[in-house]
Amino acid sequence: LGQCGECPSCFRKAIALEYNGVQFLSKKSIWEWQGIQDYIVKMQQGLYDEERTRVTFEVLKGKGISV
Repeated sequence: LGQCGECPSCFRKAIALEYNGVQFLSKKSIWEWQGIQDYIVKMQQGLYDEERTRVTFEVLKGKGISV
C-alpha cells in the first residue's frame, strides 16, 4: 500500500479506479480525507468540467459522502 490516502493525487486516482470498479487501497482511507470537501465546493461552483464533476459526485455518493 504505497498510497498515502490523504492528498489530491490519491483522491483523483481513487475516483478513477473506483469509477471503473477497482478498489483503491491506501494507508489511510481516502474517503475520510478532509480535502474532499474542498473538491466538492469547487465542483459545485462549476470550476471543473461537467463530466469530471458527474463522475466524482457519482463515486462520492456511492461511498455515502454527501455532495
